[in-house]
Parts: sequence; C-alpha cells; structure tokens
Amino acid sequence: MPRRRTPAEKKRLERARDHFDDWGENQKAARRNLPLIRARHQRAYRRAVAVELLRGIDADPGRLTRTKWRKWSGPAVGVGLADKQAHRTTLAESPRRSPEARARRAVRRSGKRH
Repeated sequence: MPRRRTPAEKKRLERARDHFDDWGENQKAARRNLPLIRARHQRAYRRAVAVELLRGIDADPGRLTRTKWRKWSGPAVGVGLADKQAHRTTLAESPRRSPEARARRAVRRSGKRH
C-alpha cells in the first residue's frame, strides 16, 4: 500500500518538479559532480594560500577569501522549454555546419561508400 504524503510534502515535491535538473543527465552524475566541484574550489583556495606564503615577509594569506559556491535550482520548466525551442529554431535557421559537410556526414552515417 502506498504511503500517504502530508500536504507540505506534496507541495515540496510539486515545486521540485517545476524545475529542470541542470546538474547532470541523471542523479548519479549530480551526486558525483557536486562534491568534485566543491573540492576543486577548496584546492584552488589552498594553492592561492600556498603561493601567498611563498612571498616571504610580505605574505598576508588572511586577505585571501575562498570563492563562494552554492547549488542553485535549475530554470523553471516553462523557461527551459522556451530556451530549448529557441535553440532549435536558431539551429534550423543557421546550422553549425555547411551543407557540404552535412551531406558528407549523412553519407558516412548511412554506411554507403562511393
């Protein structure tokens, strides 16, 4: 039997569905990449402090600050869909490759050789 959800829980879940997930193609990608991003910021800060300490007597590592990083929610579903549609329209009007390049690729993908 499914578990009953409280009204507050339903509201929270509905808000979560109203946004695109920009953190990766699937949840595993997000769980893996977010800690890596945080670690990269921390390493950059430690390197900056080490370089500052190498300056010797003029060193003042206290003036360095770590760059702020936090997780933001993705765009709203309506905004994300509008952006995708605009991107598709732009590509249809002016493709990235020349017609000749597209023809060569089509031949390559069809598996037929001249």
